[in-house]
Amino acid sequence: DFGPCKAVRPVAIRTYSKSGHFESVSYRIERRVQPKGSASASPSPGEGKESTGTDAAAAASAVQGYKMASQMDQAQSDQIKKWMESAPPPQNASSAPPPADGAPPAGGGKGVGRGGEAVRMFEFRGIYSKDPSERLQAVMDCRDLPPDAAAPILCHVFDGNISDTSLREFAALALGFKPNNRSFEILTQVVERDDNDEVRAAAVAGLGYLGDERAFDTLRMLLFEDHSSRARASAAVSLGMLRDPRSFQCLIQSLEEEKEGVYDMARACIGALGELGDIRAVQHILKFSTSGDFVTQQILAEALGNLACPEAEEALKFLQKDEHPNVQKAATLSREQLAVRMLGKK
Repeated sequence: DFGPCKAVRPVAIRTYSKSGHFESVSYRIERRVQPKGSASASPSPGEGKESTGTDAAAAASAVQGYKMASQMDQAQSDQIKKWMESAPPPQNASSAPPPADGAPPAGGGKGVGRGGEAVRMFEFRGIYSKDPSERLQAVMDCRDLPPDAAAPILCHVFDGNISDTSLREFAALALGFKPNNRSFEILTQVVERDDNDEVRAAAVAGLGYLGDERAFDTLRMLLFEDHSSRARASAAVSLGMLRDPRSFQCLIQSLEEEKEGVYDMARACIGALGELGDIRAVQHILKFSTSGDFVTQQILAEALGNLACPEAEEALKFLQKDEHPNVQKAATLSREQLAVRMLGKK
């Protein structure tokens, strides 16, 4: 009762030993068919089962089509295969059973569980594409991949010397929030050597997301010496994200050195001081409550919510009366947050 095949594709199933080591990859064929008399596709009763008998021709055709569609030369294919066989298994590979067909993989991300290898192969195909939009999409899709699956895609952007600045910018940022054992090395090299300030600023932000205390000296130097204002502001934000007590004095000094009426660095420093949570910052940032710049005042209100002291409470009361609704809302939420923090201190 089913019409012609709507789509056929091979799905890789990766297996591991009890100790968690990679053993082999096998393939099954997934088929989607068009029911007769229906305008929408529905799955075949045999969908997802091992291909045998009459499915052999369809399986062979699908695998061949998949290989042709990848548009990768043999060297690229070998590189991908080598990485797939050497990459560590997902954290739950040795202890948790694979999810049932159609069930979401453990952790909710792509690339984990059954069929994860097919996802990785499709992502690799994108990063090696000649189409810039496909390469960018492959990197953007790393947001939904676990770090071990995103690693070779993100690293290839820099190892392969890809010139697309948008690609390098997002990849640098992603190396921070999708960390791997090469993230710190690559990000510091990008900061030191890349000739595009936007990419460098993204790499600085990536160091903040990474949270590696080894980045402190690099970030401190960037904060005071870099020629790019965006890189300096990014360094300030990242110093806050490190939560390193040494960052406090650096941020205060940078805040005091900023020219009056120039708020980019002030915003970055205020937000970072809020992340540190050191109440000594309050006396240095209260002056911005009357700056007249609503973005700076909003960031100030958000920072004060992390600084549990009476002075912060009074400043938030003042900011709740500001004429801009964004400032009012931020101050109200921070007062609620501050009340909880101050209650916890008693």
